[in-house]
Amino acid sequence: MSRVGILFVHGIGEQKRFEHLEGEARQLVRCLQNDPNIKSINIITHTSADAAYHAEQITWRAENIAPVCVAIEKKNGERLTLELREVWWSDLDDKTTLRSQMAFWLWGLSQWVVDRYEKNQLKISDLEQLKRPGPCWKERPLKERGLIRLKLFFIAMFFSLVLCTLSIANLVLKRLAKGRIPGPDLIYSYIGDVKLLTQQGREARGALTDMGLPPRVSVRRRVVSSLVDMAMSDYDRWYVLAHSLGSVVALNGLMETDLALPNYLDQEKWQRCLKHKIRDANGEILGPLAGTSEEHSAEGKQMLPPRPQWLSDHHVIFRDRLFARLEGFLTYGSPLDKFSALWPNIVRTNPDPVFGQQFEWINVFDETDPVGGPLDDYGSPDLMGPGEKQTASPLNFAFSAYPVLLISHLRYLDFNKDRPGRLVNRVAKWCLDGGHFPQPRAGDAAWKFSQPRVERSRFRRLQWGVAFVVLAILFGYLLNRMGLVSSESAWGWLFVGVSSAFMMALITGGSKRFGLHKPLLRLVAKLGF
Repeated sequence: MSRVGILFVHGIGEQKRFEHLEGEARQLVRCLQNDPNIKSINIITHTSADAAYHAEQITWRAENIAPVCVAIEKKNGERLTLELREVWWSDLDDKTTLRSQMAFWLWGLSQWVVDRYEKNQLKISDLEQLKRPGPCWKERPLKERGLIRLKLFFIAMFFSLVLCTLSIANLVLKRLAKGRIPGPDLIYSYIGDVKLLTQQGREARGALTDMGLPPRVSVRRRVVSSLVDMAMSDYDRWYVLAHSLGSVVALNGLMETDLALPNYLDQEKWQRCLKHKIRDANGEILGPLAGTSEEHSAEGKQMLPPRPQWLSDHHVIFRDRLFARLEGFLTYGSPLDKFSALWPNIVRTNPDPVFGQQFEWINVFDETDPVGGPLDDYGSPDLMGPGEKQTASPLNFAFSAYPVLLISHLRYLDFNKDRPGRLVNRVAKWCLDGGHFPQPRAGDAAWKFSQPRVERSRFRRLQWGVAFVVLAILFGYLLNRMGLVSSESAWGWLFVGVSSAFMMALITGGSKRFGLHKPLLRLVAKLGF
């Protein structure tokens, strides 16, 4: 019986433990249940009698075991098991307070004027071994840099309208005792994770094991630990499926250097790595997952996270053995192209060829998804000779997940029995049969837009424009109804809304440019929040 591992990495949001895993597993199982080539399916969840005091649900087990297993028997008699795991990092975000929300809005609304630093500010030694995706900021044409800043400015205007409109609408609804609608805290809960990954450090907050370090170190610690678990599970093959911001998180773990990988593990797991023998796809022993290497040395190096005391200067995790049976990396709704332009140091790639011939990086994006996009800065797959290893380069596929702006970001793996060409169908076949990703054929409606790409991009811009105008008019109307402005026409409301958003983005951007962020935050703190 074949064993196939799948590691899910969730994106932005406030997912509870196993919530993303369960949601994606349901779509995958629904797809398998409608596969005419499958005879039977048995779903097993590994549970424990131990749980939190007064727990409302039974506890799933995840220590050294996959919480969800799907046993499959095909009609041709072949049997295999899909073992599903997840990387959960949602709990590492800061708690929602007025001060944290103020910090988020000051950060977000001022990104259009922030200098795009690409220097190694933390002086991390191993960062220099990684490759920067695409040209650096100063090497980009002036027109391109100006366009990026202009886009960021209008995005800031859009979200400032959202902030003001929802806040005032909730104030009106509260006075009328009619309840409330989702407020700015919803935006903070989702986009705040981007700020989390770009922070340089946090004092007296975050994970206890990484006090004073950037939050992304704690996130990466969980990714690396999960990758090691996948490698030591001795799967016949395994895959990493990363959604949205989870693609940044997953890429960080996949690209970490041999020397830095052991720094993320605890002593018990490190000892297991030293003893565990890794086999290649043909069953031949490659050697232990971890050991010593004279080619690498941590002596005198500034590393992030710091080197634990139980490691010697020459201890490493061998990346070629770690990924010996990794056959696929799927990113869907990925913002890696945005990170490569704005925060390139966070999404560098490792140039060492360690992935096998069967490995593929598949990137899927929807034109109506403002988060995802093609990853052109990461090159194209390398051409290899027999027995050669490769670096990670994505194959980009445009996919119509959902026709509505923003909602499409959440619908990539949705199953639809009337549309057999969906992404989840191809992922299921990829994992079940192995080999290369089933690429879409000509005429597949789900993978080929009915309109030319230029027209589709215009449609996407039209959606943003309509949403912007609606929010501006609504904001102006609310101000008018509250007696703060007087106008009898929709054009007057639109002017008020756009002007307010423009001033908010401009003032906030100026506060970042002239160093007024910290005084503003101190003022909020003195108010007792």
